[in-house]
Amino acid sequence: MKVVCFAGFSCLGKTTLMERVIPALKARGLPVSVIKHAHCGLEIDQPGKDTWRHREAGVYEALAASPERLVLQRRIEVWRAATGKPVRYPDDPFVAAIALPAVDALPQAALRPRPDPDNPDAVAAWLADNGDRFEYDPAAYL
Repeated sequence: MKVVCFAGFSCLGKTTLMERVIPALKARGLPVSVIKHAHCGLEIDQPGKDTWRHREAGVYEALAASPERLVLQRRIEVWRAATGKPVRYPDDPFVAAIALPAVDALPQAALRPRPDPDNPDAVAAWLADNGDRFEYDPAAYL
């Protein structure tokens, strides 16, 4: 199993990116499941909600987690300069890549891949080509 987390502040386009990347991964023959972090009460599979949108995009299964139960292992940070929000990657060694539009410049240099969230096929290709980086080995956490 591979575990990837897309993280970032609200309204950065994480769900929209996933709606576009999920079909691109499925087109490569890769099964996709989703865990959605909920900051407050859970509304599962309600039209327009994130888990419903992920299901509509074609995930095999979807799971929502509350603040009490969530583990983030390896992350892809989603960031857009227009939001004015800070970046996480300089202080978070678990950020494996930064998804940002090609027109945006990072506020600090980063030696991490930069897949363009406006090109979901490129994001899916990067994930497929770097799948070994996201292998989940439960024994490593014992």
